[in-house]
Amino acid sequence: MRIVLILTLACGVILPNASAMAAVISPIQDTGITQHSGLGGPDSNHGTDSSFYAIGAGGFLSYPLIQFDLTPFAGQNVVGPGTFSAYVLTGQSEGAPRQVSVRSVLVSWSDSSTTYNTFGASPGVQDGSDVGPVLDTQNILFTGPSDARYVDWTIPASVLQGWIDDPSSNFGLLIDNQTSLNQFDLAFYSMEGDNVPQLSFTVPEPASIAALVTCAGALLLRTRRTRRIARAAD
Repeated sequence: MRIVLILTLACGVILPNASAMAAVISPIQDTGITQHSGLGGPDSNHGTDSSFYAIGAGGFLSYPLIQFDLTPFAGQNVVGPGTFSAYVLTGQSEGAPRQVSVRSVLVSWSDSSTTYNTFGASPGVQDGSDVGPVLDTQNILFTGPSDARYVDWTIPASVLQGWIDDPSSNFGLLIDNQTSLNQFDLAFYSMEGDNVPQLSFTVPEPASIAALVTCAGALLLRTRRTRRIARAAD
């Protein structure tokens, strides 16, 4: 640690968080798909809405879709799992908990055109073909407006790394309210809302390390050259 500190001071290189950096990114697109007639029905598009619903009751099924761009991190290796955060702003059955999961989306979609009826090969969300297994589940208790907050789900490093290594596999995430009882809806802010969804994860900071190693090498060569000159003078 002492050597690293000396080299860092000598080279003027800053190593953020011990040669790692936390990335926090916002979506590149999001929308909500729904069969709920009160929300526009299965042919409605919600790509410009400021919020979207997660509803698990039959006849009212609704799912937020969120996609993030990880191409700026090409060549990087994710350090540990990441966190997906969405801001819950309202919900029915206040005071009653509900199970809400996050899944990887397996099919392409567009926030400007996708609807409940056009998502995937057949209307609705099909396990296994449209979405992958549950990545994480949170037990959300919403007691009222004062309880509005970000909810966090853990995203495995393997999922994030897969998106970095193969951007064509990245179709984003789906929020799945698994509580099938009626009036257990939850609404989340979209990227057009006040508190946008976020994806956070950690990657190495190779540029700083490379700069430190390069500078350390240069300092070592300069020190040796100085010593040779000093010996020659003697």
